Amino acid sequence: SLSLGKHFPILDGNVKRVLARCYAVDGWPGKKEVEKRLWEISEAVTPAKGVERFNQAMMDLGAMVCTRSKPK
Repeated sequence: SLSLGKHFPILDGNVKRVLARCYAVDGWPGKKEVEKRLWEISEAVTPAKGVERFNQAMMDLGAMVCTRSKPK
């Protein structure tokens, strides 16, 4: 999505953390059922336009604000 600008949801570690916290998804993100739910959410919230900016913003939010320990 970043290079092609196409509607492709992403789910890296930072995005998993942001989505799990924002949508109150319980469980360890590496667990199959939890990851499936996070993919569903990622697909639902990823916009059709501006996807490259949205995906980058989600990764940045997880890396800089919604950190693993001591979220800001």
